[in-house]
Amino acid sequence: MSSCRNLVGLAACAAGAIVMAAGGYYYVHKRGHEERRTEAFEGTPVDEDPVQIVSSGFLQSSDGHKDTQMDKANPEGCLEKAEEEDEEEDEVSVVQQNSEELHVPNLVEKVTELEKLLSELHRKSEIKSKELEQERQAHRVLKEKYEDMKNNLEHENSNLKDQVTTLHGSVEKLGREPHEMCEEKSKSQKSELMKLEEIRRNMEEMLFEVVREFKKERKERERERQYYCDLLAGYKDTKERLEYKNSNLKDQVTTLHGSVEKLERELHDTQQMCEEKLKGQESELMNLELRRKNLDEMLFEVVGDAGLIIKSCLDEAEERAKIALESNSQLEHENSNLKDQVTTLQESVEKLERELHETQQMCEEKLKSQKSELMKLEEIRRNMEEMLFEVVREFKKERKERERERKDHRNLLSQYEHIKGSRADAQKNAQNTQHCRTLEKEMLTLMEHLKCMQGLLEDPVRTEL
Repeated sequence: MSSCRNLVGLAACAAGAIVMAAGGYYYVHKRGHEERRTEAFEGTPVDEDPVQIVSSGFLQSSDGHKDTQMDKANPEGCLEKAEEEDEEEDEVSVVQQNSEELHVPNLVEKVTELEKLLSELHRKSEIKSKELEQERQAHRVLKEKYEDMKNNLEHENSNLKDQVTTLHGSVEKLGREPHEMCEEKSKSQKSELMKLEEIRRNMEEMLFEVVREFKKERKERERERQYYCDLLAGYKDTKERLEYKNSNLKDQVTTLHGSVEKLERELHDTQQMCEEKLKGQESELMNLELRRKNLDEMLFEVVGDAGLIIKSCLDEAEERAKIALESNSQLEHENSNLKDQVTTLQESVEKLERELHETQQMCEEKLKSQKSELMKLEEIRRNMEEMLFEVVREFKKERKERERERKDHRNLLSQYEHIKGSRADAQKNAQNTQHCRTLEKEMLTLMEHLKCMQGLLEDPVRTEL
């Protein structure tokens, strides 16, 4: 910009100098012509006779002989000749004055053209200065965006570091807790982390497995319901048959009262055993529910980012727990029905013994099934612990990989910014070179115009010389 302004100033000074030179030349030339005319008129005195002027010219001439003869012969012709010469000089001066007057408008037109060129140069320089200001503004905006991105990345890195520190603090806190609680929490965390990892990697497979397990459980529940329905139908049939035979056995009730009391004691004992077993099962279910709640709390503490997935898994677990509770409630309802039936069928001794034996067998089968379910739950717990261990291991691997990826990303960003800066510098240099070339071309054109003007000014001077 400074070079462009200097060039414009030099061109303006040159144009002003040319205009002043043209005006001075015109003034000097016109003044000299007027002085020559006045000197020509002043050189001829008024009092002298033309004959004396001619005679003095005759005496001072170097040619001598012919002029003296002509002056002696015809003095009037000499006067006419002198007048003709004066007229010719006047005509020449008029022609020169006209040519100078014609030359001055041409100079004025050229000066106006130079002024137009200077105004165009000034306008172009202003446009280029505006473009440079826009580029600087864009560079400032890009720099601000870069600073914002840098601050955001630093904020994210600080947040990640805070999360890592919180995780380390939670791990240390878990290490300070009692050994059993640490083991339970670590097992629950491992199981949940394994679940999350499997869900992240193989969500479709897990859904397929869940659907398959749900179908299996539903089939098992349907089989159990069918079995219970068959039992109820059998109970109803036996009840009808017993009621039919009850009329025949009323006479034998008095004789078998002692055996009935004994059987009632046995029934009471068996009922107490069944109730104790049911209470134990309920306590185990409560423990399982408490463990599930602890697992849910640990899941929310350890993995906060995967809340939706954990909620879905917990909902499925809650549904399963609800199904188990419903099945237990159904079992309790059925047991209550059985108790009512046993109380109603106390009078039929022989059938009661058979039914007691059958109920004992059923209780044993239920206990076996419940034990098998507990074994399955234990196996599931172990699998969950193993899954948790694998999830923790995979989580550590992923954390290391993410740290590597972040380092690579930072390196790439630094390289990108370096390349971007070098590219911007190259573009600026190219623009500056182009700008300098255009200014050089404009200077050359101005110099050519100035040379043309100087040539036009020097031509009339040379003609006069």
